[in-house]
Amino acid sequence: MYNWGIIGTGWIAHEMGEALKRMDHGIYGVVSGRYENALSYQKEFDVKHVYHTIDEMLEDSHIDIVYIATPHNLHYEEMMKALEAGKHVFVEKSITVNDKQLEEAVSLAEKKGLVIMDGVTLKMDPVKRTR
Repeated sequence: MYNWGIIGTGWIAHEMGEALKRMDHGIYGVVSGRYENALSYQKEFDVKHVYHTIDEMLEDSHIDIVYIATPHNLHYEEMMKALEAGKHVFVEKSITVNDKQLEEAVSLAEKKGLVIMDGVTLKMDPVKRTR
């Protein structure tokens, strides 16, 4: 089982928390722009660790996958930090604000042997399978 780290505690992060809970996957860590929001999220989803900063969470070697649920304009910086830290990344849509940012993130992920995915990727899209 993988250890998830959640960045952001808004409504979409709550939906992800519920999904992970339904699948019996725990959340290892959470960080938010407001520490009290992270504490509340911790209580709601039985999260093991609350961090004061994103950097603090990314330094934790127990985190395998980072889920980014922050405003779009923060995704690129947070995703690049996570990739640099050796973490797989799942980002809510939109993954970046432009194609240059996405190309840089994909390049770094490939270089590091990591996976990045966004919230609208259809892994088993039947239309793509039949082409």
